[in-house]
Amino acid sequence: MPKRVFLLRGSLETRVSAEEFGFLKETCHIYGEHGPVLHSRCIDCFKTLPLAYVRSDSVYTTHGGLFQSSSRVHEDSTLLLGSLEELDKVDMRQVGENDDGNITLNHVLWSCLWMADGLSESNYKGLLWGADCTESFLKQSNLKDHMKALMQDQIENTWETCYADTQ
Repeated sequence: MPKRVFLLRGSLETRVSAEEFGFLKETCHIYGEHGPVLHSRCIDCFKTLPLAYVRSDSVYTTHGGLFQSSSRVHEDSTLLLGSLEELDKVDMRQVGENDDGNITLNHVLWSCLWMADGLSESNYKGLLWGADCTESFLKQSNLKDHMKALMQDQIENTWETCYADTQ
């Protein structure tokens, strides 16, 4: 039995995603006139969940994955990886008000590991990143491993969503 459990924010714990995937509708159906208030309170609660966690000072854990730097730009306009320092500066109370306008949120929650090297845009909200990016991120962050919350069966079920434009 674990001594501690850490809850991380997932891809559906944002206002837009919760509405898009039916959480608001379901809450209203079950709780009637109290549904919208309950939904709003749940969203406020979701905003307090961390986007990532570093376990034992060595394992980067997140629902989705790596993210693009918001403060550094490569001279040839290629995407650059973000850092733990950048992620630490994200104002959690503001994250999730507008999913589409928050690049870091979308990347951390929706990004997918990809077979090819490099960092590239997905046709959905996240990024596609290769093993070289994982290695670079871990090295720059002085970490040993990365663990995604998205499980293999979910990856196979979301193949079309993440990779349709790359085939």
